[in-house]
Amino acid sequence: MAWPEFCFILLMPQTGALLEVEARLFAELPAQRRWAEAVIFFEGLLAVRPGFLSAVNALALVAYENRDYDAALRLLAGLHRREPKNIFWLNNLGVVLAARGECSGAWAMLDLALKLAPAHAEILYNRACLAIVEGRAELALELLRATLAHFPEHRRSLFGLSRLAKENGLLAESVACCRRLCDKFPENAEYRFNLGLMLLKVGAWEEGFTLYESRPPVGGLKNLAAGEKLWRGEPLAGKTMLVIAEQGLGDTIICARYLPLLECLNARLTVAVQEPLLELLRNSFPELEIPAANQKKSSSYDYRISLLSLPHRFRTRLDNLPAVVPYLKVSTAARERWRSRLSRQKNGCLKIGVVWASNPINLKEKRRALPLSLFSRLFAVAGAVFFSLKKDQEASDLSLIDKLPAELRSRYVDLAPELTDLHETAAIMENLDLIISCDTSVPHLAGALARPVWLLLPFDADWRWLVKREDSPWYPTMRLFRQPRPDDWQTVLARVERELRRLSATGNHAEN
Repeated sequence: MAWPEFCFILLMPQTGALLEVEARLFAELPAQRRWAEAVIFFEGLLAVRPGFLSAVNALALVAYENRDYDAALRLLAGLHRREPKNIFWLNNLGVVLAARGECSGAWAMLDLALKLAPAHAEILYNRACLAIVEGRAELALELLRATLAHFPEHRRSLFGLSRLAKENGLLAESVACCRRLCDKFPENAEYRFNLGLMLLKVGAWEEGFTLYESRPPVGGLKNLAAGEKLWRGEPLAGKTMLVIAEQGLGDTIICARYLPLLECLNARLTVAVQEPLLELLRNSFPELEIPAANQKKSSSYDYRISLLSLPHRFRTRLDNLPAVVPYLKVSTAARERWRSRLSRQKNGCLKIGVVWASNPINLKEKRRALPLSLFSRLFAVAGAVFFSLKKDQEASDLSLIDKLPAELRSRYVDLAPELTDLHETAAIMENLDLIISCDTSVPHLAGALARPVWLLLPFDADWRWLVKREDSPWYPTMRLFRQPRPDDWQTVLARVERELRRLSATGNHAEN
């Protein structure tokens, strides 16, 4: 479900207004998002029933879903002129105006609709969505709670409150909403998955990892060959199993710790991972078969399993997490090559690897990223050299670096052209005193190598980092620097800068 997802009301015609087949299509085409067919159908209805307002509204819905907000507004404005007190047209006008960024107009429409229908679930809910769009979290929380006070089982409001409460640190309330959704809609895998994420975040890992298994299967696990099974803990001696990487590079790194446990079960393992990790994992686990994506693999295995399912299969809890590091290893040749290379830098200075944003920046990653304009304040710390471990540099960042004062620019070294894969990045890390990074694969890599690493986290951090902790049970050499409130990177960087100045002044390596 998109967030926030406004509710555009499709007003169904009264019974008998349409033929049975027409009524079925009226409901099915929008529900199945068959927009091209829907346009033909609704325009056909209007051709024979020119005054059929529900069909006009349905066409406005199609335009809205296709992001043709001008057309949607034009259609709804016509409906509103004909029936100025129709709460459905008012609600939908509010939704479209919000999509156009006209929030004051959206409030006017929704407030008028609410005045005419003081206890209408979708109107109440849409006002909360509008508050979210405006960044007014406290008001949105208040409005969602008010909606649920009238309609305790309103699905969208429960989902919205679970999300917004989580984003604002109200974790008990978020968990409660997630549980209510799962109780009411036990067949919904998305709701079970979301509850699992929340339980993992608060440290209830045993139940959390069980519910985490409700996520959609990855490609290699969707269609099993005849005779294959998903591994659910059966004896593996003498069996073959394909272990498949899932999601991001950091997810693969964090779960690679389970591969030695699988080896102890005496299976013949094949591990399929992302290309940037091939050399590193082959060097770390030389006894495993780790083929490249274009290498021919067996067409059939006794079992398959996702790497991200291994915490569940091994019944991982906070008190039994396998956290011995390092569990990833760099080749001696690569380590020594970079030792020679980096020794030419300023002697006696702290050598610090830095990452302030991931590549590419998508909506999810944007909240984890720091603007280089803020992050670059760290370059003012004397007695340190900063090596960028960010693989792809944005043009705006390169321009900002060029404009830094010469003294600060002299402390910055861009290694991007030489970051050919994560084995090369790991070899560099082995020769650094400290890594400072936002939440990307880089801090996972540093932690798995047992390198000192400071991870800078947004207020609503990923579940892996739990809450209110400055250490990580996954990586003993990691320190966590958390935003005290949403979007507050200034406080985080001020603290990091103080810690760096202390290290630089004493000439010590980073403390964990």
